[in-house]
Amino acid sequence: MAWGYVPDNLNTHQATKRFKSSYFNAIYFNPEVNYTPPPKYNGSNCTLGTDNPTTCYPNVSFTAAPRNGFDTSSRTVNLETDYRATLEYNPSNDSQTSTSEAAGPAYYYKFQSTNAGCNGTKTDDDCYTLVNVANAEDEVKQNFANWYSYYRTRNLATVSGAMNGFAGLSGSIRVAWQSINSCNSFGTNCDGWGAPGQDLDNRIRRLSAVKRTETITTVIGTTTTATTYTYTCNAYFNDSASPDRIDLTNCNRTAPSGASNTLPPSSGSGSPENADDRKITVTCANATYCKQYTVDNNGSYRDSSTYKIGVSSQIGNNQTINSVTVSWTQTETTQTTTSTTRDITHKEDLYNWLSRFPANGGTYLLKTAVSAGKYFQGTVNINHPYAEDPQILDGNHYACRRSVHLMMTDGSWCGDTSTDYTGIGDTNSTATSVPSGPDGSTNYSWTPSFPYRDKQATNLADIAFYYWAQDLQTGIDNKLPPLIREPSTSSDQATKKSEEWLNAKNDPATWQHLTTYTVGLGLSGSLGTPYPIWGGDTYAGDYSKLVQGTSCPTSTTSSSSASQYCWPYTANGESCAGYVASTPSKVYDLWHAALSSRGKFYGTESASDLVEAFNSILHEVADESMTAAALAANSTGLQTSTLLYQAQFDPSDWSGHFYAKPVNTSTGVPGTELWDAASLIPDSTSRKVFTYNGSTGISFDSCSTISTSQKTALDSNDNRCSDRLNWLRGANVNSFRERKNTVLGDIVNSDPYYVKDINFGFADLPAKVNNISTGNTDYNDYRSGNSSRIPAVYVGANDGMLHSFRADVNVAEQSGKELFAYIPAGVYGNLSALTNPDYSHRYYVDSGPLASDAYLNGTWQTVLVGGLGKGGKTIYALNVSDPENFGASKVMWEFPYSTNTDTDATIITDLGYTYAQPQIGLLPNGVWAAVFGNGYNSTNGQAVLYIVNLSTGSLIKKIATNAETSNGLSTPILYDSDGDKVVDTVYAGDLQGNLWKFNLSSSDPNAWGLGNSGLPLFTAINTSSQRQPIATQPAIGGHPDDGVIVYFGTGTYMTVTDAANTNVQSFYGIWDKTTTTGTVQHSALQVQSIITTTTKNGSSVRLTTSNSIDWSAKRGWYIDLSTGERVNSAPILKYDRAIFTTTIPKSDPCQSGGSTWLNEVDLLTGGAPTTPSFDLNNDDKFDDNDKVEIDGIKYIVTGLESTVGIAKAPVWLETNEGTTCKAFKELSGTSGDIMTVKNRCGTTPPGGGGSGTVTRDYWIQIQ
Repeated sequence: MAWGYVPDNLNTHQATKRFKSSYFNAIYFNPEVNYTPPPKYNGSNCTLGTDNPTTCYPNVSFTAAPRNGFDTSSRTVNLETDYRATLEYNPSNDSQTSTSEAAGPAYYYKFQSTNAGCNGTKTDDDCYTLVNVANAEDEVKQNFANWYSYYRTRNLATVSGAMNGFAGLSGSIRVAWQSINSCNSFGTNCDGWGAPGQDLDNRIRRLSAVKRTETITTVIGTTTTATTYTYTCNAYFNDSASPDRIDLTNCNRTAPSGASNTLPPSSGSGSPENADDRKITVTCANATYCKQYTVDNNGSYRDSSTYKIGVSSQIGNNQTINSVTVSWTQTETTQTTTSTTRDITHKEDLYNWLSRFPANGGTYLLKTAVSAGKYFQGTVNINHPYAEDPQILDGNHYACRRSVHLMMTDGSWCGDTSTDYTGIGDTNSTATSVPSGPDGSTNYSWTPSFPYRDKQATNLADIAFYYWAQDLQTGIDNKLPPLIREPSTSSDQATKKSEEWLNAKNDPATWQHLTTYTVGLGLSGSLGTPYPIWGGDTYAGDYSKLVQGTSCPTSTTSSSSASQYCWPYTANGESCAGYVASTPSKVYDLWHAALSSRGKFYGTESASDLVEAFNSILHEVADESMTAAALAANSTGLQTSTLLYQAQFDPSDWSGHFYAKPVNTSTGVPGTELWDAASLIPDSTSRKVFTYNGSTGISFDSCSTISTSQKTALDSNDNRCSDRLNWLRGANVNSFRERKNTVLGDIVNSDPYYVKDINFGFADLPAKVNNISTGNTDYNDYRSGNSSRIPAVYVGANDGMLHSFRADVNVAEQSGKELFAYIPAGVYGNLSALTNPDYSHRYYVDSGPLASDAYLNGTWQTVLVGGLGKGGKTIYALNVSDPENFGASKVMWEFPYSTNTDTDATIITDLGYTYAQPQIGLLPNGVWAAVFGNGYNSTNGQAVLYIVNLSTGSLIKKIATNAETSNGLSTPILYDSDGDKVVDTVYAGDLQGNLWKFNLSSSDPNAWGLGNSGLPLFTAINTSSQRQPIATQPAIGGHPDDGVIVYFGTGTYMTVTDAANTNVQSFYGIWDKTTTTGTVQHSALQVQSIITTTTKNGSSVRLTTSNSIDWSAKRGWYIDLSTGERVNSAPILKYDRAIFTTTIPKSDPCQSGGSTWLNEVDLLTGGAPTTPSFDLNNDDKFDDNDKVEIDGIKYIVTGLESTVGIAKAPVWLETNEGTTCKAFKELSGTSGDIMTVKNRCGTTPPGGGGSGTVTRDYWIQIQ
């Protein structure tokens, strides 16, 4: 680790030119790499010209560069004049650098194949040209100085790489550490080397855990006082060889009043710290023997009681001198201080240890691997990795906690003889029992094949495999979520599970195990012919041959097979003493060990490689916590071109991803993503970003065009509006939050919406409404033109933007690309917070949009509307008829910022956070409108319906419900009662459990108001007399007699406190009869009940009653849900079923926040359907074999528990194979995975589909 070169065999090349070139010696200075000083534990990277030692290691001075940038006491080098290339440098021995060349200006050599005499190979010194850094630009000097102090040796580069990797990790990540030589146990204190008097506990803890508290005293004022003190006493000459000194020992040694000393202040022998403070005056009363003498400022004294004075004549020893007066001036300094405390976190301890990382000793990798494995075994207690909060709280032992061992080395292992390996043997080649197998069976017997098998015992791969295959904590449930990074494409479920389980790219282990990531520095050159070729990545090169294992040994061997299909034999037994060379076979063992434990191997050659490796590993581990929002599909018909669009977010840095995944037409199973829009966003200078300045749409590219209030918000008290604007567009800006992976923010509650050529049926509109043309005859032509429109999918993110992504497939360099982004004016109040390096998550555009065609100003257009959800109190509208050419002029309006003719001050005070999604429809007054509920937490706290002109954003009508407070209106459903495609009725629920009907049937908006005689159609109250909030959009289905059935569920899951609410919630079907008014009473509803929850073919299923309903006496039905369960999204009406999802929040973090039930009940009765809906035995049939038998009675399953955590309503996909209809529901959950459920198609519902509803197909598209 002390060497300044890679690979190992360059040690004899120091005198060559090529040794000082990164082209030959990869760790040497590379002018193409930006050597940024690494961050300290609590800060972000320093940038060029920035020196902020409180948050990072500073940029280094070119004329005083420390040999070790992590130790301020290390000696410095003037790189202008005293540079020497480093062969070896051990930080623990600062006086040596193992170099023999003469000192001179800093330099490097550049490889140039055009040089005279150059043969084109890297070993020819004629190919190298000297570059004198001392003559270079300041930026180059700075870069070289940083490289010298932080990256020039393996040790320094490793420390910098690790610090960069750990910098961005969440404080919740747990970390422990060990050094292979000086600190190889996790159970004791770990100093590393040269610890500054403070033991550092290396056992596992949260990075943010407070280790200890340090008191810091700061001087805030200083006062200096000088006082002269005198006393008189008897003294005598001492009997030393030089009788020119008098001894004050027999003096009265009591200090004068006020003095702090009995003699002048003295520090003993040597010069005093401040000679003026030590000066004394001795006055002798008897001038015969001595004269007055003042000790000079050099402080000539031997000790604190014997002072040199002048003597006028020689006298005998011990001759007494009377009346000696001693006087001195004592200076006292008084400081005024203040004390504060600072918490020392585990992360700071980690960085302190890294800064003292040792660079010597043997490579005991096997012992290190065993030590790590054993650490995760044993009885769980407060100090164990599986404690709820190690060293703080034993608490709950969560079953989903993933364990990772990151092993970094610059050499192959040695010194492997130990009893610690007993029982390991050739584990990865012989029959072993693992806790569960691909078929879900327990204690699964498995004989590993390739690429795991090697037929040799007790190497690093065996140890890594052993601690992967072992259940390290048998007392903890096996509920670790499998990591399926490469899904199988097999249509057979058993084959699919087996292929995924055996694939080394996946980690299917559900038990507590250890995954090993290995990093080899300067070792990649050992990986090549005749052995498997390393391709720069764990799964590249000859990885596919290693998976095949053709002609590899089938019995235990002690000789290498020189084959690219086999792992070479790893000889063992040698001592680490004097060990230098890296054995190729043991370098392969690093690769093999990673694969054997389902981890990854990183072969690094340079300092930048190391930084990248640490970043990749640590963020990959943290990214496993990524979770998902809902899905969208580009078609409800399942075709070869069908795509699912899945949004995900990473809470470790609040970044987002947006994937397009193809769907298997036979199985409905999504495949590997075709693209991730997060990596396809244009650079900051070419992005199309727009906003609204309060009166018009503008490009978001200058602080001069946004409004004064918007500029003030972006200035954020530091006048950096332009910097923030550029950062929001995607640029990296000094001192702002660093976005390492993508500029796309987290997508949490915004459901994506796909737009291309949906048929909204507007050709069936009447020619005129209220004597205004509807454009009905032109609609089919408009739709026909849209068939060639660029498809786009729209989604809001908590980066302050609505994003439009190109949603097609296989268009080179275009598919998945961001078409444009829009920043609503309503988010400016918090926009500046996004740039804060200490950013704490906020919501911005956190609600899903909706689009519809509309005939505006004499032309058909496609309009997208949306709210902000938790992000604010704004509704926006955009013209997305041509997304590829979207510009500022296509920003239509924002409400309530647009000009409104309404003078009612409550236009704003009634509007809450816009959770309610706007709906679009043509109204009886002939005007297209956006209709939406007022949302939640408004100033007035009431439930209000807004109707806004779709073309202008001006308010047409605001309809209040009643005076109940702590209320808000949720997303409405628009309904056309007479089938002419014109909206005349609206239904919506509120937080007080009221289901409201609004009557818009008049051509005069002044006549619009509450229907049902101004009374709620129904008020949801459970049997404990508790109001049940309606927070989701209702659905409407026809009734076989007359009127409609309104379907909705109750419960909220919007705030932290909602999760703890255990009030009973319900799902309802309420009949709105055309001949009856008044509020439907709970007693007029037929009850259905949950019978039990059980399992069927490995799935958790739910059974409910199937009570018949007497419509002559009943006005609907309801089902009470389980305790804590609530409806989380709008229901889907499909064929003869009402489909809805429910959520049960759970405090256990291993449950992905909770669980979801996918429920399917009969539309008319709310009971079990007459035919099974779920193909539970996967035989493509829906029959008695899919029923559950209890006490001799076969029940039809009405609910299926999600396997992907909390999920919203599914996407419904259908395909016809011959005469057979297949249906699939796709659920995206908080685990980040997608659950595919095979479903029965069906027939038209008994009451019709609610033909007058204007909900069309959009809910199928986005849910």
